[in-house]
Amino acid sequence: YNVDITNELVPVSPAAHYMMGGVKTDTNGITSIRGLYAAGEVACTGVHGANRLASNSLLEGLVYSARAGKATLNTPISSEQLAAGIEEITHHPPITRYSSIPDHEEIRHELKKVMWERVGIIRCGESLRVAKDKIAGWSFIYGVNPLTRRELELKNMLTVAEVITEAAILRKGSVGAHYRSDFPQRGERWQRHITWRKVDGELMYESVE
Repeated sequence: YNVDITNELVPVSPAAHYMMGGVKTDTNGITSIRGLYAAGEVACTGVHGANRLASNSLLEGLVYSARAGKATLNTPISSEQLAAGIEEITHHPPITRYSSIPDHEEIRHELKKVMWERVGIIRCGESLRVAKDKIAGWSFIYGVNPLTRRELELKNMLTVAEVITEAAILRKGSVGAHYRSDFPQRGERWQRHITWRKVDGELMYESVE
């Protein structure tokens, strides 16, 4: 950027590190899906509260990846379970119809833009409503079984974007990186987690103190 740091000030602007929260686990990295473990920045262990710093997530990566590794050794899949899984795959192969997401690269670019401008560091009820409506317009993507990795990534990005937006709408207060310009104070009952689950294809949430 042609900045001479020996003679000029370095321009500084706000930036988002990553989303707070993640895949809910226990202290051994175990999730609600059998055989799926999560550790590091992808996981939400709750040990560091709502505001995790980079050094904290490094600590989580070191500690909880080791715990998750030990947990996998302590909960092996039995030979009966393995045989049942092979039987299911062999005799009941899934019938999947693959298709392409039209204009997926344009949607990918627009989704990133909407999330940065409307659900970024500073957001409010109006900006979140705009983002929610925009994301809803792309909901047809959920019904597509993508052909390529890029299209599958877009489908996952849309799910995460919807969850972040809905969670931000629910938070009528500000704490750390969860900042609402229309609710600058902490607000009532701000010390809580919002856990999202997919039930029968629909996103459902529960608020946990």
